[in-house]
This record gives sequence, C-alpha cells and structure tokens, in this order.
Amino acid sequence: MNTKSKSIFIILLTLLIGLILGALVSALFIKYKVEKLLTYRTPEGLRVYLEEIIEPDNSQCDSVNVILDELYQNHSDITVRTKTEFWSSFDSTFTRLEPHLKTEQTLRLRNKMNEYRYKKQEN
Repeated sequence: MNTKSKSIFIILLTLLIGLILGALVSALFIKYKVEKLLTYRTPEGLRVYLEEIIEPDNSQCDSVNVILDELYQNHSDITVRTKTEFWSSFDSTFTRLEPHLKTEQTLRLRNKMNEYRYKKQEN
C-alpha cells in the first residue's frame, strides 16, 4: 500500500468513526429528551416541570408548593379515573367483540391487551 492509499484509508476510517460516534451521541441525546418528555406526562413530572418553569424563590416556595401539591393530587385522581374508564370501556368492547371472533383471534387480542394493560400499570 502506498502513501496516498494509506492517507485516504486513514481519512475514510476517521470519517467512519466520527459518523458512528456522532450517531451514538445523537441517539443518546434523543433518548434522554424523549424520556424527559415522558416523565412530564406523569402527575409528579408535571409538578417538577412547573417548578422548573416558575423557579420560586424562598418566600414563594411554601405557597407555590401547596398549589402544586393540589395540582398533583387532582392530576393523579384524573389519571386513575381515566385509566379505570378506559379499561372498563375496553372490557365492554371486548365482551361485545368476543362472540364474533375466532378462538385464536380472541386469545391474540386478550393476550396483547393484557400485556399492554399490565405493562402500563408497572409504569
């Protein structure tokens, strides 16, 4: 291999390594941002998000925390109620669908929805 070929090879290798590292860093950054956004969807995440925006000083902390605690409790109650209503509605729909489905279709649907239901309950 002559000098020119070695130089081109080193440049291409450097470019390839840079591309791979850039893609990995970008993927990690995106994953971090998505996880952060998903935490804002929870009652506690919403509270933290609002605290970060407001940045209450020491004189405001107590009164702001009382209000955010009320918001947290209300949001938490709404979340529980919504999940309960959703699964109740789904169960009702499943009951209506079941007579029209084949056994393997019923099992597939039940398994997928149970997987989803219990996965969501863990989070």
